[in-house]
Amino acid sequence: MKNISLFRFIWAAGIAVTLTASASVQAQVSENVAISLVGLESGATNDNGTTTTIRTPARLVLTTRELLRHLAADENRAGHYDATNFPAGAVLTYNGTFSVHDRKGNLLVDVSDVLTLSFGQQIIRWGNGRDTGGAPFSHASRQLVTLNYDSTGSGGTTKFSVTGMGSFADVAGRPNSRGNAREVASFRASVVGEGVDSSGAGVVLSGGIEAAGAATLSTAQ
Repeated sequence: MKNISLFRFIWAAGIAVTLTASASVQAQVSENVAISLVGLESGATNDNGTTTTIRTPARLVLTTRELLRHLAADENRAGHYDATNFPAGAVLTYNGTFSVHDRKGNLLVDVSDVLTLSFGQQIIRWGNGRDTGGAPFSHASRQLVTLNYDSTGSGGTTKFSVTGMGSFADVAGRPNSRGNAREVASFRASVVGEGVDSSGAGVVLSGGIEAAGAATLSTAQ
């Protein structure tokens, strides 16, 4: 996703610059994340002395809900969260790093020690914006993105990476009479990858990642 609130840009002198922190006139957009992966898990191997048999691989499904279940267990094991599950309605969010919030928006735990995003070096971008910054603007980009899950640092087994082409958009309309504009950021990618699941078995995965969020951008200086 983008290298800021899921990849924010300011445009200066006609050049788009990717930020890792928001400019003073920009909103910090927190995006709700949805993950849907399917794959195959390696079957067990059995050797009876004359014949080696490998079981048919099991199908697995990894949704946001299932990922949150794993994250709660891993963060509890690491001593970062005091329960082994998140409350109903918990949401996975991204705002430069991953975290989990309850349904009211309260932070439950930062999960960036387990779940991270990394990006390719090349960014293809287009759109328009004011040379002085601020709204209105319409920015779009394409960039390779990798979602990494690694619980081994907290004693877990689950570790996988999925990579694909990320499509990003960041749009703000004209400010209202109070100088505020609504900024909407979004991201999606189709991804493939591999790793090891919680049972220690090898897995191959494919699917999609989506995220979206909105915030008020103030032009007040």
